[in-house]
Amino acid sequence: MKQIALMTALFAFICSAATATMRTQFTSGIQDREPIDRLEVIQRTEDGRIIFFSEIVDQNGNNIYHVWKSGDKEIYRHKFSVGSDKWRVSSSTSQLHFPNDGMILVEIQDDDDQVLESYSIEIK
Repeated sequence: MKQIALMTALFAFICSAATATMRTQFTSGIQDREPIDRLEVIQRTEDGRIIFFSEIVDQNGNNIYHVWKSGDKEIYRHKFSVGSDKWRVSSSTSQLHFPNDGMILVEIQDDDDQVLESYSIEIK
């Protein structure tokens, strides 16, 4: 009986640890609060911006952050106050903050700096 109770509690915990987003993607632009494309690689341009879009779910009333990183170094942090159960947000930064070739990482964090999800993309 104790095993069943423990398994039920574990299952409930796993189900409650759902992700914070329904959709995420790197994009070259936002139109009508939606990404216009999905980038698989960022091509270096002279004055380019990098845009990250996410649709946040089940976080109404919470703060969520897009934390941009190059390696372990935090480049930029953008705070969002989530205003409904389904909330679309995007943040952007300059390509100049990142090495010529490498990876860009965006972490979705909460107020306690806990990483809820993370996404990366190559920059060339």
